[in-house]
Amino acid sequence: MEVERIISQDDSAAVEWTWTDTDKKTGATARVQDAIVLRVAGGKLIYWREYVDCTAEHSGGTAPPGAADRTGAR
Repeated sequence: MEVERIISQDDSAAVEWTWTDTDKKTGATARVQDAIVLRVAGGKLIYWREYVDCTAEHSGGTAPPGAADRTGAR
């Protein structure tokens, strides 16, 4: 997991991050890009919205759920 950016202002924050996972059998790598926006009030999390990039550039033209792109075994 690699955190790309953290933005914080008053009671709100946003985090962009990338998760990379490699299949040990095939060597294929899946990368998912994600952004989370949250808000805190009274020391409690009161809002959470998550945005996942599920687009892909690979031969089939269709992204598997949660895969931003694939590299490796094609």
